Amino acid sequence: MDLIKGLIGFLFKTLLVLTLFTGIGLVVAYFVVKKDVKEIQEFTERIRLEMEQ
Repeated sequence: MDLIKGLIGFLFKTLLVLTLFTGIGLVVAYFVVKKDVKEIQEFTERIRLEMEQ
C-alpha cells in the first residue's frame, strides 16, 4: 500500500511541477509574441506611411 501511495504522490508532484513550468512558459511566450507583434505593427505602419508620401 505504501508503494501505491508513493507512486501516486510522485505522479501528483510531477504533474504539478510540469503544470507550473508549462504555465510559466506560456506567460513568457505570450509576452515575447506580444512584443514581436507590436514591433511588426509599428514596422508595417512606418512602411505604409512612407509609401503614401
